[in-house]
Amino acid sequence: DVAGAVGMAAALAAVAAGRAATARRVAALRDRLADGLCRIDGVEWTVADAAPDHVLPNALHLLIDDVDSEPLLFLLDREGVRASASSACASGAVAPSHVLSAIRPGAEQDDGRRRGALRLSLGHDVDRSQADHALAVIPGVVDHLRRSGSSARPTTAGVAGASAGAAAGLPLGER
Repeated sequence: DVAGAVGMAAALAAVAAGRAATARRVAALRDRLADGLCRIDGVEWTVADAAPDHVLPNALHLLIDDVDSEPLLFLLDREGVRASASSACASGAVAPSHVLSAIRPGAEQDDGRRRGALRLSLGHDVDRSQADHALAVIPGVVDHLRRSGSSARPTTAGVAGASAGAAAGLPLGER
């Protein structure tokens, strides 16, 4: 099928031509998220000290003191922010990620503190409004969990803007 091959080649050329610009745009949104979220006391970007060319433009992995990942993800999902609590290669695992442990030895438990992990994966079509939504939601959820004790069964009581139907299906992260 010559026409199909020509069409595929044109589509691949178009994607390749825009890849660098897309990567820069997505990396800028990732950095905006990292800058805003790392202002929260006890939140650390796992690769903040890495060289920019050694960090994926679409991945933001954070450690959050005094917050368990499971209720964090539950509340973020209810607010329309899709996220994960582990590295992509350990997605769905309950045990600490071997990748995170290699990046930051002892990161998930440091000096006896409980540290939740949060991974946001930004899609190629993510936009500023979606990043702003995450920046508006995540600090309130973290504060709520810290005040209530994040090992308790998650509820949306007291979380700004929370409602049972709030999930907007934003392409920030994974479902």
